[in-house]
Amino acid sequence: MSFTGNFNDLNAGGTPEAELVSDGASFLWGTTWHGDPLVGTVYKVNATSGLRTTVVKFTGDQIPPKGGQPRARLVGDGNGSFWGSTSHGGTRGGGTVFKVNAETGVLTTVVEFSHNVGVHNGDTPFPEYPNTALVSDDNGFFWGTTLFGGTGNHGTIYKIHAASGEFLKVLEFSEFGATNKGSSPNGNLVNDGKGSLWGTTSGGGIDSSGTVYKINTKTGVLTTLVKFDFYEKENKGRQPRAGLVSDGGGYFWGTTDHGGTGDHGTVFKIQATTGKLITVVEFTGKAGNQVIAGLVNDGHGSMLGATTGDTLSEFGTVFKIDIKTGKFTTLVDFSKPTK
Repeated sequence: MSFTGNFNDLNAGGTPEAELVSDGASFLWGTTWHGDPLVGTVYKVNATSGLRTTVVKFTGDQIPPKGGQPRARLVGDGNGSFWGSTSHGGTRGGGTVFKVNAETGVLTTVVEFSHNVGVHNGDTPFPEYPNTALVSDDNGFFWGTTLFGGTGNHGTIYKIHAASGEFLKVLEFSEFGATNKGSSPNGNLVNDGKGSLWGTTSGGGIDSSGTVYKINTKTGVLTTLVKFDFYEKENKGRQPRAGLVSDGGGYFWGTTDHGGTGDHGTVFKIQATTGKLITVVEFTGKAGNQVIAGLVNDGHGSMLGATTGDTLSEFGTVFKIDIKTGKFTTLVDFSKPTK
């Protein structure tokens, strides 16, 4: 299966950036960021045959204004629809939240975010540019973040009532403020199953190094758990660009794009009960550099991840970390030929 990027082709679309999700039947669903005219698609793949069907072709801000450039994975609502977001487009240019009926392929635009030049001066504090996946709070709402918008343009957290489509802006990030510290939430939220959603910001906190936070889904109160501090003894690393993942044993794991020894990035874990951060790996450039994507729990005692490049392998690596021991192993070096 390959993407052509040709809007008139059955394989329209290109540059898929999000994970695939199963519909529980025969298909895997996903999105592409590109696709003539470079605004993206929603597609499904038959898991048996590999045949791909383009379900939605986004139109950006054209008529009908379906949005464009989806970057996050879809999520099922349990009622026959997949929900997602586009980072641009819609009538007001700031992106959208949409749902697609899995049976009919009909797309419904639920929310249109505002892109307004005044927002950068704090004059028009609308959320804009949602680029993370939605997550359910198990109480009828989908939650998400926007990269920009809000007073100060540091991003927001919002929720949408799944049944009614009602949109509520829960909070605005304040960068270095007394509350709601952080800026530019890049990673997906994760539900801890105890009434809170956990997330990361790539800026704000200390010296714009980013934060880890949790937000109470009932009260909307945000608690800053970690303020990254570059390569200092505590809270090493800076600029986490991905969400967290649970190890099933009381810790959330994540990555930072920079910071640590040599400023090459880190892998960390946070104890869910105390919020204490433990740096597991500091990349040196010899076994990885710049972890932009998040980790994956393989269900067999390891976290898997990838680096964009390093001093030995400019094309990047795939690695695994033993959850119990922290042992780091490079599995794939993309600079070396395959056997």
